[in-house]
Amino acid sequence: MNIIFKEILFQKLKEKPNRKFIRRLQTYVDNTDEMTLEDFQSFGRFMSRWKFLDEIMILSEFRSKNLNQRILLPDCSDVLVYLDGFYIQVLKDNTFYKRIGDEEMQSKDITEVEKFYWNKHVYKYKQINYGKD
Repeated sequence: MNIIFKEILFQKLKEKPNRKFIRRLQTYVDNTDEMTLEDFQSFGRFMSRWKFLDEIMILSEFRSKNLNQRILLPDCSDVLVYLDGFYIQVLKDNTFYKRIGDEEMQSKDITEVEKFYWNKHVYKYKQINYGKD
């Protein structure tokens, strides 16, 4: 199952599903074969640190990610959440932060951090519709 379909299912399982966001995802899947960096960026949503942690804990069994890799830095105030639980931390000094394995990126420019994240990890999931004619 690709990350868009997983996100649609995740959104539908919420206590209060965001139907507008679900429709946007469904329309995107119907019209796209491969996600681009710009598409990935367009799905980013700001969320408070506490709301993010609540959603992760409540639906942790649904997510395929290891919760040990979801530890937020102590000075994380907010989180930019993308598809399938991909996220970038927003620190109290308005710096964006992402760690992938032994590498990390920190910048005041969200675009730099998103490109780092895309190039190091997210691009592997860009295929949307497998077997579509």
